[in-house]
Amino acid sequence: MAAWVLVAVWANSPQAIAEGPAKVPIWQLPAQAEDGRFDVVLASLKTDAVLSTDPRALRLIRDLERQQESMARHRDERREAYGKALELVESHLLDENLTDAMVQALDAHDLADDVDAMRADRRIQILVRQTEQAAIEAEQSGDWVEATGFYRALDVLHDNLSEHYHEQLKRTLQHLRMLRLYAPRRIYDLAVARAEREGKEDQIEPYKPEEDTWEQRVEGATMQILREVLSSTVKKHINAHSYRSLLLGSLDSLLIMVGDRTLATTLPWFKDQRKVEKFRDMLLDERRELEVNQDRLSRGDAQKLVNRIKRTNKATVRLPMEVIAYEMTEGAMAGLDDYTAVIWPYDMQSFSRNTRGNFTGVGIQISLRDKRLVVVSPLPNTPAYRARVLPGDIIATVASKSTEGWSLDKAVREITGPDGTIVELGIERKGQPGLLDLSIRRAKIEIESVRGWQLRPQSGGEWSYWIDDENGIGYVRLSQFIPQTADGLDDALDLLEVQGSLNALILDLRFNPGGLLKSAIDVADRFLDHGLIVSTVGATGGAT
Repeated sequence: MAAWVLVAVWANSPQAIAEGPAKVPIWQLPAQAEDGRFDVVLASLKTDAVLSTDPRALRLIRDLERQQESMARHRDERREAYGKALELVESHLLDENLTDAMVQALDAHDLADDVDAMRADRRIQILVRQTEQAAIEAEQSGDWVEATGFYRALDVLHDNLSEHYHEQLKRTLQHLRMLRLYAPRRIYDLAVARAEREGKEDQIEPYKPEEDTWEQRVEGATMQILREVLSSTVKKHINAHSYRSLLLGSLDSLLIMVGDRTLATTLPWFKDQRKVEKFRDMLLDERRELEVNQDRLSRGDAQKLVNRIKRTNKATVRLPMEVIAYEMTEGAMAGLDDYTAVIWPYDMQSFSRNTRGNFTGVGIQISLRDKRLVVVSPLPNTPAYRARVLPGDIIATVASKSTEGWSLDKAVREITGPDGTIVELGIERKGQPGLLDLSIRRAKIEIESVRGWQLRPQSGGEWSYWIDDENGIGYVRLSQFIPQTADGLDDALDLLEVQGSLNALILDLRFNPGGLLKSAIDVADRFLDHGLIVSTVGATGGAT
């Protein structure tokens, strides 16, 4: 039983400590630990005539006392930091520095014992009013970077529960998405202006054009995809109540596009203001009709509206059909939850690599450091590992092309390729003059989603899954859910059982972005003896 209670000590419960210790019969201790009442567990252990002298119980008493001391210290430190954060909010408000004031307010939010009381604080209320006004002014000036930053901060400050701030954020994010896609130079100019306002001119770097154009990103977007997305979403998505709500989002996306002053000056389709206004008027008329006429829309009605938009577009601004399909689809998805999205042809390679759990490449983890491609680690038993690529190596060239200014996405696209083909890497290595030229044959690489506490170099880069082998505590980190995750978890647990006595397990899911639902279910099934793991509720309300 002592080992069982030790597992529960990883939780914390300041409330339980504040209420003061009680004493319960020893057989009730597991339930008390499960509820986080470690003060009760400690008081009961110390007063039990038998357990108070048992070596295992004494170790547990010692650990619980340390935990309570740590929690008390942590609570005092949090309260001190909370007070300091509010003082800094006031100081930054006096300096008219809303950005830093909001940073401190968000810190106070995370530190507060009572978040509602924190939001009721006079300083926070002043900050909220001034930030709202600043967001409106940023919108009016076309600074969507600033407006989005303010609305995001307000949304977080209200725990993402304020419908007003959340809707404003979604709207400004639409503007920002379009700028990034069609006018990336404008994003750079806004960042420069912000740096100058904050006195950070020394952090401004020269503008480098985006590697991929908007034409490449929307390539493959078709009206057929739009039709299929609308139909599938109405049938299956719980938040898609009708074609009407989706089409309103589609129209809003096009209206944002034709109404953005920056896009009007950078994109050729919006040079003729008369044609732009004619197209906008048609979109506004269609939107008003959707809002006024509440008759049920069929798939055919939705298609007729799409056809009217196509005809008016052809007669006015003549946006490419890929842009119409892309923007209407993105707009429809924006009205749903924050996690539903369309995977476009441009993104399919990356998406497939992350969900299949394998890809064809050389087997290296890379990162950007000082704008250079740096090898974090070669994966064990891969072409890069066998070619003796080392952590810290800089990939200076790929296929004789300089990697200066490359993004990670571009580097991945250039280094990966068909199985069996050769990629030439030019490696800069500390202590070695000149470039080291490596010709590496691409192969199928299995993505590692199950990791341990530390790598054992002497075993060829295998993981050790013990965090405390003396007390039988194992550690497994799941970095994502891909097809082989559950099997990899089984292998790790089997190895722990073979190597020692497993008394407790830390399952680390931090920074796990998710992945395949079936894989997540399979992992959960390893730890649950009975009961429903997950169910899906469709648009009609039926559960599966």
